[in-house]
Amino acid sequence: GTDRLGRDLLSRLMLGTRGSLTVGLVSVLISLVIGVAIGAIGGFFRGWVDNLIMWIINVVWSIPTLLLVISITLVLGKGLVQVFIAVGLTMWVDVARVVRGQTLSLREKEFVEAGKALGYTDFRIIIRHIMPNVMGPVIVICAANFANAILIEAGLSFLGIGAQPPTASWGAMIN
Repeated sequence: GTDRLGRDLLSRLMLGTRGSLTVGLVSVLISLVIGVAIGAIGGFFRGWVDNLIMWIINVVWSIPTLLLVISITLVLGKGLVQVFIAVGLTMWVDVARVVRGQTLSLREKEFVEAGKALGYTDFRIIIRHIMPNVMGPVIVICAANFANAILIEAGLSFLGIGAQPPTASWGAMIN
């Protein structure tokens, strides 16, 4: 079928799928980079660094995600690239909390103490020894964030803030 402007709905649905999957992937990658870095630093170094990072996480977590995405999108402007950035900047909190908790747990293990005894730097211990053990739960969080990112993008496009015409988007098609 076609819409009221004569455009093929199946073709627009497939193009909207490409856009939505891209938004999900890029947003998850942005949130993954930010969340893993912040969570690992907070969990490994503890003390005032951890307190500061947890304060920032709690402040960002207390703001509703959709409201935060809308405000960031309005500041950056309308379009898919701005939606990538806005959604990615709001989803890192879940990743950071999981990584921080896992890092706090793994920090006390014998292999971390052995790495310190061998003279490895903190950066090497985090990257080579802690991060491989943290990635299981992080992959699960990323899968959930992927679905949430697609829903948020569709919601923004439905409201007219996301992908701008003539770009196909699921939310704009529903609208």
